[in-house]
Parts: sequence; structure tokens; C-alpha cells
Amino acid sequence: MAVTKTLTVRKRYNQVIDYVVNTNKTNPLNNNINYVSNNEKTNKQELVTCINCFDDNPHHSMIATKKIFHDDKEIVCFHAIQSFLPNELSIELCHQIGIELAQKVWGDRFEVVVATHTDKPHLHNHFVINATSFVDGKRYCNTKADMNRLKDVSDELCRKYHLSVIEEHSHSKSITHKQYHHNKSLRSIIKNDIDIAIQNSVTLTEFYRTLENEGYEITFKNTDISLKHINAKRPVRLKSLGDDYDIETIKQRIISHPIQDYQQQNYFDKHKFDILPFWLRFKNNELTGLQKYYLSYLYKFGVIPKKHPVKLTKEMKQEVKYLDMICEHTKFILSNNFTTLDQIQDYKEKQYSKLKELENKKRLIRNKTRRCKNLSLKQQYQEEAKSLTPLIKSSRHDIKACDAIINRTSILVQQKEKPSKGYIR
Repeated sequence: MAVTKTLTVRKRYNQVIDYVVNTNKTNPLNNNINYVSNNEKTNKQELVTCINCFDDNPHHSMIATKKIFHDDKEIVCFHAIQSFLPNELSIELCHQIGIELAQKVWGDRFEVVVATHTDKPHLHNHFVINATSFVDGKRYCNTKADMNRLKDVSDELCRKYHLSVIEEHSHSKSITHKQYHHNKSLRSIIKNDIDIAIQNSVTLTEFYRTLENEGYEITFKNTDISLKHINAKRPVRLKSLGDDYDIETIKQRIISHPIQDYQQQNYFDKHKFDILPFWLRFKNNELTGLQKYYLSYLYKFGVIPKKHPVKLTKEMKQEVKYLDMICEHTKFILSNNFTTLDQIQDYKEKQYSKLKELENKKRLIRNKTRRCKNLSLKQQYQEEAKSLTPLIKSSRHDIKACDAIINRTSILVQQKEKPSKGYIR
């Protein structure tokens, strides 16, 4: 019976393999090759075989391959292990199986060092696989398919030499790291939305209505109440969120808490933009027509929260996908203190000139990069060009926002419609 596993080796790692013979620790490839070919473990290296690389200096061969293909990725090689049961096979056969395994799995594209260790009751083979192919420079990524192939070929060789094989492999039912963190973040969002709904409700019915307005689906089954977030695959029971979120505790929290304003999560809260000072200026008639128009529009749609959340009509829900754009434009107008369309037009022209200047500068730097033969200077040019990208994106974004605001306002002026009469796309 053979068991396999594969480890990644990086340029910078915290854990050092226990038995490293060579004191030169400047190269991770050298560390792992010296470990697997340790004289005390391999009968003075009689059980060490190099495939597609130099026998006397395999790590030098692997480094040369990386230099040829300019591979400086973080993962430099992979360290695989194949272990057998105690007293199951001879040392020679163990090493022979290791060589055949390496040739079948990696031998056609990668440099491999195979070493059989005899220092433990169970014989085991170590493999150091260069992460860069000597054929075309492509990377070995050690995907799930690669790990399954390593296991299948190892089982095939065990059957060939009449060794025991684990016929039924246990499959883990655990979820992936990505799914785990996704579920964990969703539960945090649900708990936060419940807290906000409690602060904005005075009755349990209003609490349910607030959650429905946020897009939740509420299911009642006997004494259990479940909430389904719009991005979740299945609902979550309230009592599974903790002692503070069972229905009886929620009732007590609704009854006992003081009513607070501006607790609803909205666009401006998410983007850390304080809309309240501008809203107070609006109520005091201190804003101009353009600014007043945007704020009154957002208030009617509920983007700027009222004291008590209201349920949107069907027609309003159809326009929700446009709200983020309108909110972004509102923030843009208020932040730059625009009061007329002429100011927006002037700002657009300045941004357009700035954009052209940045694009020309980036083009000149790229031309220098292509002609440069000095690697350090070339890298400096690349970093300089890269630093201009965020500035170019920002200018393009501002120009697009100015065009959208001018076009929308011009249509309203031509049609002589007030903001309260309807929404013009």
C-alpha cells in the first residue's frame, strides 16, 4: 500500500525542513535536493536517481532551466513523497517504483530527483520536481488533477508489483476555503443587517418588512424562522446565528432599544461618504438647483434613508440598477462643489487634456522600455508606466461621469420636466 502527498516549496517560507545536511541555505532548490539525497538516509546516495538533470549537481540544472525561460515565480519546485507499509517490499524495489513513478508522471517534461529513504521502519521515496518545464518553460501547478494522477499511477505500480492498494479512497465532504470564507462573510452580513433592522423597527412586523426591503426572503416553519440572503444558496436559521438572534431575544431587543436615525445601510455608508451635512444644507435651501435636484431624487427613492424605511413600489424596483450610477454622480457633484453645467464642462475639458498628456507620457515610456537593454533600467521604466495607470483610469472615469450628468440634465431642461415627475434614463 502506497500513500502519496505533494508539498510546495517557495522562495520565502517560514518552516525549514528538519534534516537539511547542506549548510548553504541560500537556494530553496538546493535545500530540498540535499534533504532528499541525505547520505545517512539513502545509503550514501546509492538510492538517488536524477531524471532529466545532472547527477552531480541537479539543483544547478534546475536553476539553469528557470533562467532560460525567465521564470522567477514564488513557487520554485514541488516536494512529493510516496510511503509504503513497513516490511512490504525491498529497498531496491522501492527505489525502482519511485523511478518508474517519476518517469510516468513528470519524466516527459520536468527535471526530477528521486531518493529512497531507509531511516524509518517504512520505506518511502522523495521527489523534488522543478516547477518549470525544460521543454517549453510552462509551469507545473500541482492541481487536483495532478494529485489524482500521482495517486493513480502509484496505485497502478503497486498492483504491478503485487503490493497492497487502498481500493476505496475516502472523499472529504468539507467545503473549499473559498466557500468557507464566502459563507462566513455572508453570515456576518446577515447579522449586521438584522442589527440595523432592529434599530429601525418598533414592532416585529416592521422588523420583517425592513428585512424584506433589503432583499431577504423570510420563511416561517413552526417555531423556526429562516432568512435567505440574495447571494446565498440556502436560507439561514435565526437561532443558528447565536444567542442574540433567536426570535425571542430579537423581540426583547426591539422593545428595549431607543429609536435611532440613519442606521440603514446605504450607498454612502458603504463608500464612507457623509451625506448628512449636504442633506442639512438641502433642507435649509443652501444648495443650487443641480445639487438640490439630485438630493431630492435620492431621498424619494430611499437611497438617503428616512426615519422609517418604506417599501419601494414595483416601478421603483425596476430602476434600482440605475441608483448606483446616480449616487456616484451625486457624490461627484458635491465633492467638487459644482453649481452649474459650465463648471462641469470646464472640468471635463481639463480632465481630457490631462488624459491625453498622461497617455502620451505612458506611450513614450513604453517605447523606451522596448528599446532598453539594461534589465534594471527596463524594470524602472515598467514601474513608472505602471504608476500612471491609476491616474489614467481616474481621468477617464471623471470624463464619463461629466458626460452622463450633462446629457441627463440637458434632456430634462429640453423637456422642461421637474425631478418629481419621473425618471429620465
